Amino acid sequence: MFTNSNPPLFKVESYSTDSIASLFFMPFFEHTISAGFPSPADDYCQKKLDLNELLIHKRSCTLFITVNDNTLSQYGIYPDDLLIVDQSRTPKHKDVVLLRYLRNEYIRLFYKKNGKCLFVAQEQGKTAEFIETPTDNDIEIIGVAVARVHCFKV
Repeated sequence: MFTNSNPPLFKVESYSTDSIASLFFMPFFEHTISAGFPSPADDYCQKKLDLNELLIHKRSCTLFITVNDNTLSQYGIYPDDLLIVDQSRTPKHKDVVLLRYLRNEYIRLFYKKNGKCLFVAQEQGKTAEFIETPTDNDIEIIGVAVARVHCFKV
C-alpha cells in the first residue's frame, strides 16, 4: 500500500524550452542504421533532426523533470532519466503521469478501472504500490509524460 513517507520521485529542473531550443537541432540520417558494419552510403545526412518538433508538442505546457529513484524501474524509468511532461494532455489508461498527492509530487502509471483512478509504481522485482482515489479532489494530475531521455553511463 502507498505510504506518504516516500520522498518525491523527481527534482524539477529549471530548463527553459526557449533557452535549449537551439541545442536541439542535430544531423539526422533518413534511413535506419544497422548495429553491424557501416554502409558507404552512410556518409551523408539529408535533413536536420529537430528534437523540439519530436518531443515538445506545446512549448508553453512542457516541463522537464529528472527522476531520482527506482520506483518506476519496472516500466523502464530509471534514476537520472529526463522525463518530458506535457501539462496540456489528458491522461489515458497506462500513461505515465506527474501528480500531486498530499503536497508531494510523484510520477506514477495511470490506470482507470471501473470509474476509479489508480496510480501505480513498481520497482523491478518488488510488489507494486497503489494510490487509489475515491474522488478526483484527492490527487491533482499535473501532466502526462510524453518522452523519456535515458543516457548511457560511460
